[in-house]
Amino acid sequence: MTQKQSIDQAPGSGVRETCPAGDFRTAMQKLAGSVCVVTSAHEGKRLGLTMTAVCSLSADPPSLVACVNRSAEAHDMIIASGRLCVNVLKYHHVPLSVSFSAGDGSKGEVRFTTADWGVGVTGSPVLADALAYFDCWVVEYMQAKTHTVFMCNVASAGTSQSGTALIYANRQYGRLAADEESKK
Repeated sequence: MTQKQSIDQAPGSGVRETCPAGDFRTAMQKLAGSVCVVTSAHEGKRLGLTMTAVCSLSADPPSLVACVNRSAEAHDMIIASGRLCVNVLKYHHVPLSVSFSAGDGSKGEVRFTTADWGVGVTGSPVLADALAYFDCWVVEYMQAKTHTVFMCNVASAGTSQSGTALIYANRQYGRLAADEESKK
């Protein structure tokens, strides 16, 4: 049986205060994350967003968690379609990451015009040269503050033969180590 209990209701505890939001944001900037473009498709339309809030949930069955801001353009499509694809970006994908984060002002379908995309088994867009991808069915979701936490079963996954992961920390892009891609 799954037990869900909020921290405010934990036995023997009073109300637990949180740190100031500014302190939290400053500290979270130090938490480096792999940059992903999460995509979905529904009724002939494609949408996506850049995010780092993705992690594995279980290997049996293969599953992951993706946390999407409810104000994101793709949020409602993910719920309506029940599917998403996590595309792990390579270092040379910085412009793609900027586009899918609306950093260049682009929205909707135009974001897909600067890269080659295929279609995964769920029908979600898969970046042709992603470092890795996880094409998923949403099996459960819950709202948590400003975000929705999507629990997903991975229908298919794949990796690239070369490249290094695009990392985001301290409000800037980077990579862990140089490889043949960075020497170009």
